[in-house]
Amino acid sequence: MLARNNRLGRSVALRQVLRRGRITAVGGFVLKTYRTQREHPRFAISISDKAEKRATRRNRMRRQLTGVIVETQRRMQRGVDCHVSVRKEAFYLSSQTRRATFLRLLKQARLVQ
Repeated sequence: MLARNNRLGRSVALRQVLRRGRITAVGGFVLKTYRTQREHPRFAISISDKAEKRATRRNRMRRQLTGVIVETQRRMQRGVDCHVSVRKEAFYLSSQTRRATFLRLLKQARLVQ
């Protein structure tokens, strides 16, 4: 689970990321990033029920992505707010491929070296 200071809740900051964020897309994932002055990167993950009807699968995906974020947190850039959207295609990937694709997305967005 992400620490509270690494979560981007339903706030003005999230709306700012959605409106003004820089978009990067890889595989079934879309990442919007917005630079801030904060010490920690903050994340929000959203998965529409259009992408997957079953809440159990959406929650599993959310947990897997959160796990990748927590593992790579020490190597991440500071001062970035991020919103991750998951598309339907991501649910067709195996868990290993999904993890590798999400890491590639973070690297492509220059969040992780």
